[in-house]
Amino acid sequence: MLPGAQNLANPTNLYETLGVEKEATPEDIKKAYRKAALKWHPDKNQDNPNAAAERFNQVKEAYEVLSDKEKRKFYDQHGMEGLKLKEAFENMDPGTLFQAFLASSASLRCCLVLFLFIVYAIFALFPIFLSLRVDGTVSWAWAAVFSPLFVCCGCGMSCILCMGGRPNPADEETNLPQGDQPPPPKRGKIAVSFLTMGSCLAFVVLLSQWLDGKLDVSFLVVCIPGFIFEFLCLAESLYEACPRSKYEKMLHERTDPRVLLFPSYVEFISHTLTVAGLRTLQWVFLVLKEDSSPAMSWWLVLLPCWLFCAYSLFRLFLRASRLKHQDQLLGNENGGAMGATDEDSPELQKDSLVGIVGQGCLSLPLAICIILLAARLSGGLGGSLAVVFSPLFAVTGCFFCCICLPIFCMRSTPAQGEWQAEGEEGNMEAGTA
Repeated sequence: MLPGAQNLANPTNLYETLGVEKEATPEDIKKAYRKAALKWHPDKNQDNPNAAAERFNQVKEAYEVLSDKEKRKFYDQHGMEGLKLKEAFENMDPGTLFQAFLASSASLRCCLVLFLFIVYAIFALFPIFLSLRVDGTVSWAWAAVFSPLFVCCGCGMSCILCMGGRPNPADEETNLPQGDQPPPPKRGKIAVSFLTMGSCLAFVVLLSQWLDGKLDVSFLVVCIPGFIFEFLCLAESLYEACPRSKYEKMLHERTDPRVLLFPSYVEFISHTLTVAGLRTLQWVFLVLKEDSSPAMSWWLVLLPCWLFCAYSLFRLFLRASRLKHQDQLLGNENGGAMGATDEDSPELQKDSLVGIVGQGCLSLPLAICIILLAARLSGGLGGSLAVVFSPLFAVTGCFFCCICLPIFCMRSTPAQGEWQAEGEEGNMEAGTA
């Protein structure tokens, strides 16, 4: 009789397959694998070799996942189905997907373009509504003007709630008592993200009511959710990278692409504090302008924006100069902090170059918009408010066209074998004629 035939039913998770606890060490997993592999090897179970072979393969698969640190971590968070989906996506050939897209029908491409247009329209509605309201073209309430922001904040909070309410598949498979179920991972981070999005929504609601004259409070009270938002963003950034050992682990494992832009822990912390400080200072200047010093020039009120633009330009030049010394920064020769290899260098350099160009393309029109806004608020620029947003409309419109036009213009080309087959058919037809 097959040993352990009474337990031949498929186990509920990989840990049960090897007979170890979820907190087992790599040494425990290795010992359990050797024991289970010897127990279920088909050569030692001649009475029922097929069932033993199936169980042996399960043991082998469980060991391949649990012995790999990254696979085990992903399995604990998303379960076996999530791991298989991740591996299938990573092993997917991009060329095959691209060829399938090129061979798609015109209706599918129209649906894709329509989806992109809807997304673009949602983000463009707020500046359009704002321009119409400020120019006096419409007399809507400010709550209606801010309605696109209400929709965006509501959708964001709904998505965060869905992420927080989703159970952990790996925990569902453990068959532990309800009281012993471990909490889903990163629940604290999801809560902070929900509060951050909620503070944005609260600020928009208070601002719309204050502008409509329905809220008789100082502008400082209206901006309290904005200060809460900045505090939560700073706390989340520092929590993800503090202490230093946690940051070095993120840098080594490359779990967060943001830390790859900062070779040292001190640079990352200083950058985070600088950006948070400038944004908070901008809130303070706006409160001072509205509540205490109405005569303050808007060019002075937007001083934190000018400092932020200068800092962003400095960061662009710094990243560009580091591209010239990529090998030294990656530590290929001396085993630097990032510990990358020569094979990783071209990919990281390409990503950095794309990031620099993308940041530059977004920062330049945004800086022009801030200059035009300061000129208009100071009385030096007349006309419609849409002129202020025109640089953003131009850049996003060009980006939208650059994405949509290739969707319709690209067509699939026959493979080399198809060309040869068509050529042979043409020769046969010519010979027959």
